[in-house]
Amino acid sequence: MTTFLAVVSLPPPGDTQLKLFFFVAEFTHGAYPALLQELDEKECKNFLRMDRESFELLLNKVGPSIQWQDTRLRLSVAPEERLAMTL
Repeated sequence: MTTFLAVVSLPPPGDTQLKLFFFVAEFTHGAYPALLQELDEKECKNFLRMDRESFELLLNKVGPSIQWQDTRLRLSVAPEERLAMTL
């Protein structure tokens, strides 16, 4: 997802020329989704310190309370990633 941001700089008193700046930001997701799919059961247990079923159960319980909303300026971290980083 590419986001364009335009910023207008107001001129100093007596100057009539506006300055316009454009910023381009590229938002990409991290390696977490691909990493978790590639892990077998033993590696997953080592990475998460629990099996996938326990992780999913815990995620279902705490997921709604650790979910944040996306804003126009940034994408929020998914509850799965947030929980995995915490563990």
